[in-house]
Amino acid sequence: MENKLEIHNSKKKALGLFILGIVFMLIVYKTSSFINIPVNYGLIIGAIIGISGLGLLFFQKKGPVLILTPEGLTYDTTNNHFVKWSEIEGYTDYNFNNVHTLRVNLKYPEKYIAHQDQNRQKKLRMLMKLHDTPIIISSPTFLEISKTKLKEELHEYLVKYGDTI
Repeated sequence: MENKLEIHNSKKKALGLFILGIVFMLIVYKTSSFINIPVNYGLIIGAIIGISGLGLLFFQKKGPVLILTPEGLTYDTTNNHFVKWSEIEGYTDYNFNNVHTLRVNLKYPEKYIAHQDQNRQKKLRMLMKLHDTPIIISSPTFLEISKTKLKEELHEYLVKYGDTI
C-alpha cells in the first residue's frame, strides 16, 4: 500500500527513562547530605522513574502503535480500530500535568461511537466525557518520531486525504 506510515514506540526513549531513573537514584543517594531532603523520597522518585522506563521497555506493544494510510488512521493496532480521514475534523495537542496527548477530533463522534460494539461504546463515551473526543493518542513523546513530526504527518494526511481541515 502506498503512502503508508507505521509509527512504533521508541525503545531508545524507554531505555533512556530507565537510565535516567537509575542516575537520579545514585545522585540522590550520594548527595542526600548536601540537599535537605530525606534519602527515601529521592530514592522513591528515582525508582518510579526507573520502573516506568523499564515497564515501557518490556511491556510496549509489539508492532506499530499508529498506522497512517490514505484510507484513514489505525490508532489501536492490537484491536484494529480504524477511522477514515473523511470522519476526522482535526486534532488538538493537549497537555495536563505534563502528560501530553493528541486528541483526534471527529466530525460526528456520536455516530462513530454508535458503530462500535457495546463494550467499546462504554470506553469511548468515557473518553468523550474526559477529552471531548473518543479518540486520543496518549504519550506521543514515547513514539519513534517526535510529537512535532507526528503532528506534521497528521496534518499532511488530513490535507491530502481528508475532506477539509
